[in-house]
Amino acid sequence: MQKVSDSDALISISIALEHRGKSYGKEMLEMAADFFLQLNPNFTINAFIKEINLSSKYVFEKAGFKFNE
Repeated sequence: MQKVSDSDALISISIALEHRGKSYGKEMLEMAADFFLQLNPNFTINAFIKEINLSSKYVFEKAGFKFNE
């Protein structure tokens, strides 16, 4: 997680090909976001996902992220 301003952070994930589809992404995002927000409760966490990356969009949605178009 990277702080990009006084109130915004940027998150991204990358999972090895052999471990994709095992729900690790959702778990990683939830754990990282929860930990970060405990230390920085006034921050907003952002992620930039390509429109064609439906798998990544799905994982972020399952982890509780909301999308702005």
